[in-house]
Amino acid sequence: MLRLSANSPIGVARTAADHGSIFLLETYVNNVIGSLEETERKSAANTAVASIAARDPAGAIALADELGVGGDDGSLAHLVQLWAVEDPEAAWRWIETQPDGPRTEQLRARIKQARQQSSSARK
Repeated sequence: MLRLSANSPIGVARTAADHGSIFLLETYVNNVIGSLEETERKSAANTAVASIAARDPAGAIALADELGVGGDDGSLAHLVQLWAVEDPEAAWRWIETQPDGPRTEQLRARIKQARQQSSSARK
């Protein structure tokens, strides 16, 4: 059984993600993060996003979008770029499903940059 501290929003998010409990993480996000003060909410939201990014980059991006984090500080673009380095084809498939617009173009450019760097490194 997971023991979670209600006094630590970041600890709850990290514990849920570390144990692969997407249901627990979603429940936490929906019921707790929204009730926090802005600074604490952003910190907990960023922790939740970062905690699932390695296992589910597309899910982490969707969570960041839902929580409204990552766009203003460049962390979302960085996450996409790291994903493109690790799995360029999956990142490209994902970007092709995104709606047209400035955000998508920025993220597409990050994926292209990662793919070019990866190609150069292999030569």
